[in-house]
Amino acid sequence: MPRYALKIEYNGQPFCGWQRQHGLATVQQTVEDALAKLEPAEHRITAAGRTDSGVHALGQVAHCDLTKDWDSFRLSEALNFHLKPLPVSIIECNAVSEDWHARFSAIERYYVFRLLTRRAPVTHEKGLVWQVAHNLDLKAMQEGAEKLLGTHDFTTFRSSICQAQSPVKTL
Repeated sequence: MPRYALKIEYNGQPFCGWQRQHGLATVQQTVEDALAKLEPAEHRITAAGRTDSGVHALGQVAHCDLTKDWDSFRLSEALNFHLKPLPVSIIECNAVSEDWHARFSAIERYYVFRLLTRRAPVTHEKGLVWQVAHNLDLKAMQEGAEKLLGTHDFTTFRSSICQAQSPVKTL
């Protein structure tokens, strides 16, 4: 069964997060529905991670197994056709080995958090920034952020059912 890695971009505003949830619109369900239009069956995709409700992604990686041996370009184009008009796009697609796993083969993840400090309402970047109406102490924020840099043991932040091999992470 051919396996494909998908690099997915989405605006999370209309979704209740990444992970499939009964009766709710999710990014995972949206992509799986598009796959079912290409190969009629119930499809399950696996992502490198999950996002919460309203969170966006510029390059979420997931994998899917299909029965047909697709040309990667044609598969991404077909999926993008069936994803319209929703704000989800397959920006890259590649055939990968059967033992490649979107979550467990990932070697790094990037997160971007943007703050906008002003009182006037956000117009162009609404939903893309966190607006703070008062001035922030940038020096104190920088000093606090510097304490996070490096390699640390995050055991105290780890769920009891966490499947990560190690709580030690580098920021």
